[in-house]
Amino acid sequence: LATENMINEAVKHGADRQAAHEIIRRCSMETTAVLKQGGDCDLIDRLKREPGLMLDGSEIEKALLPSLYTGRSAEQTERYLEKIKPLLVGTAAETEEINV
Repeated sequence: LATENMINEAVKHGADRQAAHEIIRRCSMETTAVLKQGGDCDLIDRLKREPGLMLDGSEIEKALLPSLYTGRSAEQTERYLEKIKPLLVGTAAETEEINV
């Protein structure tokens, strides 16, 4: 989804869809090679240096926000925690195992 969102944003700014896809693919592959050698993930920096995407750094970062891809997971987690809260009463924060 992140790739598709970024491609869609790039196209809105005048980029060619296939060219944008290829830029993202190439940058991803280059970053993977760096990671396999023990380096840091520099994908976003690589993408920011690509004029063919026609996106500035903030647009790239916005397209890659994790919150755009987590759906209702935060809401579901909060509901679950509220549901089990009574079961946790009296347990220490350091407890590794909770028997229900």
